[in-house]
Amino acid sequence: MYGTALYMIIGMDYYNKQVPLHCRVCGQRLSKYRAKKRTSYVCKTFSAELKIAFDIDTSGDDVNTHPEMFCMKCKLSMERTICAITQGVHHKCIVMPFEWQKHTDEECKVRGIH
Repeated sequence: MYGTALYMIIGMDYYNKQVPLHCRVCGQRLSKYRAKKRTSYVCKTFSAELKIAFDIDTSGDDVNTHPEMFCMKCKLSMERTICAITQGVHHKCIVMPFEWQKHTDEECKVRGIH
């Protein structure tokens, strides 16, 4: 009961703070920036590549529903997939895209992804 009541109080504030901390592609929590090593990338910069590799269209993303960044693991998988496509090689992508959808508080998946 206490957890549910607490979530009802901090629900949207909590959600709005948590969404940007997750990868747009796989849904996992983004790593923190490491010294001189980039660990996350802006989706809008790679929108064409994300469409080719993962069939993710970022043009209709809602800032309240979709994270704006994606992780290093997904970037490397995207690069391998695009490279294989350009070389005509069959390549199975190892990343299963996470579906970011509008939902109610009870259906929230972000709470369980930490």
